[in-house]
Amino acid sequence: ILLLSAPMPEEPYRWEFVRHFISDVRSRYEMLIQSLNLKHSWDNSEAEVGFSEEAEFFGNLKDVPYEVLRINTVGVSPGTRIYLSGRSFDSFDGRRWQKTDTSQENFRMYDLLETLSAVIAYDGEDLRDYVRTSGLEIECRGIRTAHVFMPDKTMPQIRNRTTLQEGGDLWFTDRKRGEYRMDYCRINRRYEEFEALVKNPPSGIPDSEDIETAAKVLQGLDISGYTPQGMLEYRSAMKEIYCPKTEVSPRTAAYLQEQLAGAESDYEKLVRLEELLSEMTYTISPGELPESIDSPAKYLDYLLFDAKQGYCTHFATAFVLLARAEGIPARYEQGYYVAAGENPTKVLSNRSHAWAGAYIEGIGWLTFDPTPGFRRTPGWLVIEREQNTDGTAVTYMGTDDEEEEEETEASSDVISDLPNPADKDRTRLPLLLAALFLVLYLPADYLIRKIRFSRMSAREKAHSLFTRCLRILRRLGYKPQPGETLSEFAARADETVPAEYLGFLNVWEEILYRERAVTDNDSALFEMNASQLLHFWLKRLFRRREKTVKQKCRRKRAPILRKT
Repeated sequence: ILLLSAPMPEEPYRWEFVRHFISDVRSRYEMLIQSLNLKHSWDNSEAEVGFSEEAEFFGNLKDVPYEVLRINTVGVSPGTRIYLSGRSFDSFDGRRWQKTDTSQENFRMYDLLETLSAVIAYDGEDLRDYVRTSGLEIECRGIRTAHVFMPDKTMPQIRNRTTLQEGGDLWFTDRKRGEYRMDYCRINRRYEEFEALVKNPPSGIPDSEDIETAAKVLQGLDISGYTPQGMLEYRSAMKEIYCPKTEVSPRTAAYLQEQLAGAESDYEKLVRLEELLSEMTYTISPGELPESIDSPAKYLDYLLFDAKQGYCTHFATAFVLLARAEGIPARYEQGYYVAAGENPTKVLSNRSHAWAGAYIEGIGWLTFDPTPGFRRTPGWLVIEREQNTDGTAVTYMGTDDEEEEEETEASSDVISDLPNPADKDRTRLPLLLAALFLVLYLPADYLIRKIRFSRMSAREKAHSLFTRCLRILRRLGYKPQPGETLSEFAARADETVPAEYLGFLNVWEEILYRERAVTDNDSALFEMNASQLLHFWLKRLFRRREKTVKQKCRRKRAPILRKT
């Protein structure tokens, strides 16, 4: 009866549990095909979305998602974007990318040391504001490959598996399905001070003291092979391999000069290029490249002035070529683009992606994503410290759950043959199944949430309750403003909400910035405030509805009174 009386949603039901089952079956099927070495046979007009060892263009892409990886994250907030690079390329002939560098130099160690030593020399006291270490555990599910999928700034030592290095990429010595673990560094490019450092990178070779400090920060990083001469050779190799002479047409050169006018540093130029390409149109059906395109210059003319649309491969390629035309070393990378969620996080085949890396001497490699809908600056909000006469005053800049911006999808899954939501021909069986589902699901969901909450640490429970209280305050019309401390936010909300319901704000500010442990009294206060705010919001909601009903009754009675 409830289902029949309720309004039908605009969007049809997506049957997520059926889709998950099909995805699991597809993953097992893909693993079987790859085990038998039966490769997909595609022509240039169509291919499935997914990771490939080749880097070429297709006219159309089919989206048939299935699970390929399963990851567990350590030290990142839900929603954090992670680029898992599986293979990089350095040479482009106008139609496809190739890998020509087969050297086995330890590029990743030099990249880590260059980045960390630059930050340490610039602001070693607040290193955590610039760089944070995190961990990943990755399990291959629906893919059988020798490529190691990993973020930039990854420690060269992969735990649990034996690897070799080739041209900056890591490879497994076998194709066995299994798990592997790694540690890596996240760079806070949202921090103004880091941006200032990148715009004016340090010159010269990192001194031995900074190198030793970087090695202490990254415990387990083997720097026994590091030498100043090796750093010089590494920088020379990056320029030689990833910045070959790239010619562009006079039209593209003039356009590039116009767009980059006023950009003084390499970093500013790269950001401009990223913005320029991200304003174009994303589509998985751009059509095949014209046969006349046989050079990087012709490809750029076609994308910038004729097509102005494509998918990630098109835009990452254009970014690398334009950066090289400006004398900046850049490479094409492909792998998977992941939004970290609750552990474990499933990575589907349609999360495969291509992006660009650019090398800034003195800083190291940085990731740029020019694909429309994917561009964002990775990082986290930093606590701003102001020195006063009475000590250090801390200004509220944001919480961990606000680390990343909300994701904007460039594409979404398309389900064909969906039922018509306006169809009135309903049978009894779907209603009975829906009622049974609700009867079983609601108690199970409540129980699972309670169990999950009971297993959290005291700090995790406090953070969960803090987030819940903020959501209720947003429904009451109160939201923290940029630069506003939690104490100031509590004072502003006190105009409507009773002060005793807002005690959690001051307590959380003290926990967050004084870095003290969460006590039992803190937990009790958070639970009490969450309950009080919920009751307060419901009471106001019912009063507002009661007032609306009374106003409607008065309007209906008014004509009768006038007639009388």
